[in-house]
Amino acid sequence: MDTLAGLESPQGASAAQPGRANFPVDGFALVGQNRGAPITGQSQSRGCKLDRKGQKMKVQRTGQRPLEFEGQKIASASSRNHAGKERNRWHEITVWKTASGKFVAAVSYLTQWEGEASHDDALAFDSLEQVATLLEEYIFPNIAAIGFPASPTYADRQARMMADLEEGFKHAAGQVLEELDATEKI
Repeated sequence: MDTLAGLESPQGASAAQPGRANFPVDGFALVGQNRGAPITGQSQSRGCKLDRKGQKMKVQRTGQRPLEFEGQKIASASSRNHAGKERNRWHEITVWKTASGKFVAAVSYLTQWEGEASHDDALAFDSLEQVATLLEEYIFPNIAAIGFPASPTYADRQARMMADLEEGFKHAAGQVLEELDATEKI
């Protein structure tokens, strides 16, 4: 299976590289993923700096060159405060429209737990439909590296934590999809 963050590729070739996540080539552009600490800047979006004009974006990607583009943020949401509770593990989602007409979607997993690393995925798309597909099918990477120790003692707590993360992500993704007016037409 060719994946980036668990998203299966459609039929076709993939941009496979040893030691890196894969993402389908058919209609999608590989931008990469960032696994590291947040970048501070003028933007409220994690891992993004804006120039003084507010148009030039630079999204940091750990172990890779930063992604730089001109564009405008068109949607964002966070699961930090969900269901009346502030979370110590959460997702932030940001979507930009580039000056060239593409869309950049960034999904950040953030944690305040010692020993757990935050990470970011950022992808460029040709259409909002592709952004919607990513958000509907996204499974964040490194699932085994977060949460409780692998032990039957902690299995129930780990399952509840993962269900809570998934629920929060789905809520944030739904907010972004609503902001983008990415409706499913029947």
